[in-house]
Amino acid sequence: MDRRTFTLLCESACTIGGLKEYGLVTIEEQMAMFLHILAHHAKNRVIKFRFMKSGETISKYNLVLNVVIRMHSAILVSLEPVPKECADERWK
Repeated sequence: MDRRTFTLLCESACTIGGLKEYGLVTIEEQMAMFLHILAHHAKNRVIKFRFMKSGETISKYNLVLNVVIRMHSAILVSLEPVPKECADERWK
């Protein structure tokens, strides 16, 4: 994921999902921890050492999943099937 996409994801998490900055953990850091957990199937212990936070902080600030669930209609777009009478050659 490039920086622009990450920034847009963080901004939409704030505006659509209602993600807020709590204490010393920024929105970008919360999102980075969440994405790292998803991408690498990392445990709290790994995230604790990677982001230099306590295990309690990692567990407490893992609220991004709820925000992503609230944003699912904006992030995930359902596809429309190609009709059978479509004349386009690439769909035959």
